[in-house]
Amino acid sequence: MLSKNRVEVSWTVPVAAKITGCHVERAAVEVWTDDQLTRLKRSTPPLAVPSVGAIRCVGPFQQVTAKPIGTTSFVDDGVDLESPKAISGQPLYDGDLHPEQVDAAGRGYHRAVFAYRVRAVGADGKVGGPSPAVFTIPSSPQQVFSREDGTTCRLKWAANPEKGIAGYRVYRMDGRWDKDPVSRLTADPQAETTFADATAGQHTQRYYVVAVDALGQEGFPSAPVWYQREWRAYYAPFVGQWHQ
Repeated sequence: MLSKNRVEVSWTVPVAAKITGCHVERAAVEVWTDDQLTRLKRSTPPLAVPSVGAIRCVGPFQQVTAKPIGTTSFVDDGVDLESPKAISGQPLYDGDLHPEQVDAAGRGYHRAVFAYRVRAVGADGKVGGPSPAVFTIPSSPQQVFSREDGTTCRLKWAANPEKGIAGYRVYRMDGRWDKDPVSRLTADPQAETTFADATAGQHTQRYYVVAVDALGQEGFPSAPVWYQREWRAYYAPFVGQWHQ
């Protein structure tokens, strides 16, 4: 996200493929927030401005490039993220939930969300299949590792590839059951890609990291990593000091 009205999409193409250009497609997306999903708000108090908790549905994709482009990036300035957009037409994905899973009084998301995908065009003019979709919220942080340091859990991860990432929030899963809380350890996004939780203690826990963009949007969570994993002695021969 370059701004609330500009989205940059970039990609790579197969080196050996005979590709003359690519088309970019866009779809409107409807979401549930962390204030609408009962399971999420039961575990973690929602943010003052709710974040995306789950994808509700993805609408049909529409081509936004008039002709194949020869570059591997595209800036879409035909969007407005200031207010949510309802899906028009038959959704490609519908993840509707049972009523008891949604708080009808929960606050909805304050921005529009879009998905993008890319199709390559061959030398014969044929259009290939779609790429995986990317969204206008940050992707999952990758290469997240943890390390025990006495009663402190140390974390590190790779910086997100998106432009305009403001920082990261760290969450701790304080138990293995739905009744156990998930603690937000960083109230404000931090720019660093390391974190030390001095309150980890000696109990088994898991951590995950979420990127936050310049618009304040939280993205998809990383895969969780273990701290003081149960039966960890059995895993010791197979993992290093830093582990997942």
